Parts: sequence; structure tokens; C-alpha cells
Amino acid sequence: SLLKDLVDTASRAKIEPNTTNPFELERILVRAESPTPELVAEIEIPGFVTLESLDLDPDKVALPSVVEIEVVAVDGLVKPWCRGVLTTFQEKRVYKLSGKNLKLQGDAAMDGLSVRLKSLGELIGETEILNGETLGLDVPWTFKFADERWTLHGTASQSINGEEAIVFCPEDHKLDLCEESGELVPLSAFNRGSLWKLNGSATCYNALDKYQLKTGAKESTKSYKLLGDRFQFESSPKAVFIGQPGVIE
Repeated sequence: SLLKDLVDTASRAKIEPNTTNPFELERILVRAESPTPELVAEIEIPGFVTLESLDLDPDKVALPSVVEIEVVAVDGLVKPWCRGVLTTFQEKRVYKLSGKNLKLQGDAAMDGLSVRLKSLGELIGETEILNGETLGLDVPWTFKFADERWTLHGTASQSINGEEAIVFCPEDHKLDLCEESGELVPLSAFNRGSLWKLNGSATCYNALDKYQLKTGAKESTKSYKLLGDRFQFESSPKAVFIGQPGVIE
């Protein structure tokens, strides 16, 4: 597939990630071990964002003194979020943001998201959200317990250093232990699949795909995402690019 080919060649043709990305999405499984779990996505509003982190070049773009910031899902749904005022901070031109942290629940917490800056209805710029990729229902999800909550660690094959994980198993997959000393406990139905508590190693699989999940191990450190010119209208599948996208690790 195109995605597999891109990932396989990522080490040879890699786009450097923007390490100063000011927006980061965190997905949390609330009421994880109850009969009514729910996925929640949160983005904390940063106090200041630099022009560089927003990919704004003052030599190429006229910078308005005030911008409206909105969050855009890959299906085109727009959610107004906060506003920014152009100022100077630590000798750098920045936007000072004001508003509330963004919180999405249920299906909306699975959407792929990006951030747009507008002024008087005109698009000024757009930037990615760290960990803001679409969360698909065709691969397992692994949640790690930290800071008294279950936070999404990653999708597909994953390993964590904690002794326990909560795993989402898609509806057309099976989840089996790989070792007799491990433990796999069913929790509840969730998103047309099921949630399980895992201690040890397990395999999540169907006729086409196979994923390895493991607790008490060295954590997964690599992930890949596509970066490029997105098709701006509703489509299926949701993430459609104009031309071949690049891959970042």
C-alpha cells in the first residue's frame, strides 16, 4: 500500500518534525473500568505561541494584531476555540492566547484535528496538532495509567513499561494472551469493539492483520504520521492528500 511504502522509506526521505509545535492533543479513557467508559480528548491552551511554531513568516504574511483560532476536523467540521493578540515576549514576536482548554468527547475525540488562524474571516495560517491524527477503529489502542488516569499511549503494536494496560480490541479482531503467566480481563463493550485489561503479552489479530501488545517492557518510541496538503472537503477515507504526502517519525 502507499502508506506502507511511505513508512518503509521514511528513514531515507524524512521530513523534520516541528519540535516547537505548541498544540498537543491528549486522549483519556474516563470511567475506564466501569460499564460506561468514554473517550475524551483535551488540548491545553498555551499562553504564548511563536510565529515560527505557527509556520508564519512575517516577511510573507501580513500579521493581524488579533487572530481567531479554530480547531478543524478532517471531515471539515469547525469548532471556534480561542483568540490571540500579537505582542512581544522574551524579545520575540508572539501571539498571546486567551480562552479555555478544548475538550471533546465521544466520537469527536477520535477525529483528526488541525488548528487554523483567521482574521476577519480570512485564513492566515494552519498548523498540525501533535498527536492529532484520526483514531481509527480498525487497529487496537493501548492506554497507559499515569497521573491517576488512563491516557492513550499509541495504536497498532505497542509496548509500555507499566505492569498493566487497557486495550481496545476492534470488533473484527481477536485478542489472545501470548504467555501463561499473563492476565487478560474483559472490561466492557466499547466503540463496536471491546476493552480489556492486559498484564503481560497479547496478540490482537484478524485474517489480515496482527498486532503485538506488551506490558512491563521497554516502551514503544517510534510513531509515524503523514504530512502534506490535505483535501479540504469531506471524503472517505477521511485523510486524503493532494499529491504524495511526506512521512515524519
